[in-house]
Amino acid sequence: MRSPPIDSLPAPGGRRVAGLMLAYLLPVLLTIAILTPPWQNPDEPLHMARGVQVAHGGLLGYRAWTTTGGLSDSAIYDAYQPVRHAAMRPAERLSQADLAASAAIHFGHAISYISFPNTAQYPPFFYTADAAAYWLGRSAGLSIDRTLLLARAANAVLFSLGAAAALACARRTRLQLACVLLLPTTMSLACSASQDGPMLAATALAIALLDRIVAEQRAATRAEAIAVAVLLAAVAMARPPYAGFLLALLLLYPRPTGASLRLAGAAGNRRSVAQSAVARPRYRLRVFVLQLR
Repeated sequence: MRSPPIDSLPAPGGRRVAGLMLAYLLPVLLTIAILTPPWQNPDEPLHMARGVQVAHGGLLGYRAWTTTGGLSDSAIYDAYQPVRHAAMRPAERLSQADLAASAAIHFGHAISYISFPNTAQYPPFFYTADAAAYWLGRSAGLSIDRTLLLARAANAVLFSLGAAAALACARRTRLQLACVLLLPTTMSLACSASQDGPMLAATALAIALLDRIVAEQRAATRAEAIAVAVLLAAVAMARPPYAGFLLALLLLYPRPTGASLRLAGAAGNRRSVAQSAVARPRYRLRVFVLQLR
């Protein structure tokens, strides 16, 4: 019985590890998203403002006056204002009055130019979860804080699926990827409105695909090459210093080794011998016909 090629086989234990990771991440991240008070993750109002701009078709931020931003909903900052004093200040405490004042704010009826300089330069790819949560929350009449919770949950689900897929594809880097994906900082970003959670999952998936290709000592398939190129390009656009990761694309088509060249040469010789064996009777037949003439 002919065995299937190695690139069609799953990594040993890959599906089991991916399932365990998914079963762990989803409840933990959703719990963190619910228990974290609104707007207490780093730059969360700015990320949400960028997500709303993307939801309205604003693919790029732009500069106006002395700041950078885009067309978004200024009510986001109104919801942030009552809890602003506690953001990134562990010694500060939020009261029930602060949370109630923030929860009472709903989205406005129109968008206008607002400033979000920390996030205006980021590409729109990793804000799709925020944009989807915005339209869902707005159509359901939810408050801005409830819509923020939807965005956190959507990013948590997206991160969990990407992390599970990465561990399923990885070969030799599975343990290292799992350690990075389970870091407290990684998990905190994964269940916020930030683009960093989906970006980290995309990075892990690209590394896992490259690891699989290198471990199996083969060239990448067309689908794998496109997936790795798109993932690394998106990550490099989100974090320009990571543009050096694009050099990893060279791993998609590894340089032939001496053994592979010898095998290819042997295969080529056998092919040329077979072709000559097929062509030789035709040549003899042609000579015999000419002699008859």
